[in-house]
Amino acid sequence: MSFKIEACNLNNIDVAVKTLKENYVENFPAIRVTKDKILGKGISLYLLSDISQVPHNPIATFGLSSAYDDEDVWKEVRASLSDDFDPKKDAVVGQLSISSKDVAITRVVYGLLLDKAQQMGYERLFFILRGNVDFYKKLFNAILIKSDCNYDIGVDRKISALVVETKEIKQRGLRFLNRNLSSCFNKSDSLIKREIMNKSHWDEYSSAFDSIITPPQVELYNTIAPLLSGVVLDAGCGNGNLAAFVNGEVSTYHGVDTSLDMVQKANANLQRLKEPQRFQAFHVQLEEFVNTHQYDVITLINSVYAMDNPSLVFKHCYNLLAPGGLLIIANPNENMTKSHMEMMIELYESQFSGNPAVADFKRLNLQFVTQYQHSFYTLDKIEGWLEQAGLSVTNRDCTHFHGAMNLIVAKK
Repeated sequence: MSFKIEACNLNNIDVAVKTLKENYVENFPAIRVTKDKILGKGISLYLLSDISQVPHNPIATFGLSSAYDDEDVWKEVRASLSDDFDPKKDAVVGQLSISSKDVAITRVVYGLLLDKAQQMGYERLFFILRGNVDFYKKLFNAILIKSDCNYDIGVDRKISALVVETKEIKQRGLRFLNRNLSSCFNKSDSLIKREIMNKSHWDEYSSAFDSIITPPQVELYNTIAPLLSGVVLDAGCGNGNLAAFVNGEVSTYHGVDTSLDMVQKANANLQRLKEPQRFQAFHVQLEEFVNTHQYDVITLINSVYAMDNPSLVFKHCYNLLAPGGLLIIANPNENMTKSHMEMMIELYESQFSGNPAVADFKRLNLQFVTQYQHSFYTLDKIEGWLEQAGLSVTNRDCTHFHGAMNLIVAKK
């Protein structure tokens, strides 16, 4: 199953509250959850939706806050702490609800909860639980604060308070979450924000890039294709051009992209391939995309330069990869200048002279070089980020696109 995790705002909080009530709150009549209560308390609420089908199906929620919504209970818990609660470093986990008992989905939700807490700079997480104390102790090294809290949930259940230190989770817990201390996020890993994804400027590129694939692109795809096997994620898939080069070793191909127009073209293109059931593209930002299964290979082809925080992206890719999985990156290097692009266009333009999209293709490629020149990173820069994420570089090649493209393979 494929999911999108998103922070709640006025556009989607009604869906999140409805999901929370259906999954959890309706079983406990004393608990009251409203949109105004969540907004008024300053709770950072997240919604997880299954995007494998249309319409998307909301299945889980969780919230992070520097104060508990029931002040009497929170005072009782705080009184049992050996050291003071620090709202800058400590958070209360609430609104935690999952519609499925599937362990794989539980793993996804708790992994995302840990990621978001780290990104917000929280070092300790406080839970008020109606059960599963041993689960938290065994996997997350949780410490029991109070075993019998005076918290009325409307049914006769014992309520416990626990604390989890985000940097002290046991190795067993990290394995359960498919996480590693080296891939932990931190507060400097800012989230990429785009106001309206389907208004992405990449929509303009879609038509021209759909009808023209140059010899350097074909050479790059042919180099990458033999490395693909099993379950593959093509991040920044565009129109899905790479999929046409994959072989029978690929059992599943997923593409993600922020351009709605490109994703629509990708899905149309994918349906024309052999065994089209293997292929699917999603309109979602990579950092918001998760899956119940791990990927054997993730590709980032001509997409890293458009990302605000490659370090965060590589950490997220680490979490999505299966043990031994490969991350393949192709990104222009410092040799990709405007004059270099003009040289390549001149070399191959005659092959597409009858194509009505050629003028736009030329204009957009020159525009792209000007706009993203600052993000055509050196090999050393990219390899440094990969190492920080816990990935080991196994191969590097700077010969593609007439020496202006870095091709890097890293292993988990």
